[in-house]
Amino acid sequence: ALLEEMTQAVTGTKANKDADQVIAVARDFTLAFFEGDTARMRTHLSKDFRDQVYSSGKPGQAAIVAYRGVPEEGAEAGQTASVSVTVAEPGEDSYSYMVLDMVKQADGWKITFFGLDK
Repeated sequence: ALLEEMTQAVTGTKANKDADQVIAVARDFTLAFFEGDTARMRTHLSKDFRDQVYSSGKPGQAAIVAYRGVPEEGAEAGQTASVSVTVAEPGEDSYSYMVLDMVKQADGWKITFFGLDK
């Protein structure tokens, strides 16, 4: 129910399968990033991902505040989405933004690029 409410708040529509999958991947990847769990992060990367996988280097209890760029229902394989996850980090006075470029593959939504912005 919480995921559906968050999806409605972000997209202005009822939850959909693609949005649910994108939010689940974005959430788990972002939390793994802040927990320093690069093995878990790798499970969400596309087969074509070639960049170095790194984590925040400062594990902590980051809180996810919002998701932006969640796709509409009915995405076809090959469709892309640029998702931004707004994160509140302990001890920081401003939000951080996990930027994720994603692609829908046969096995679900995968990340092709990630970066953390302030």
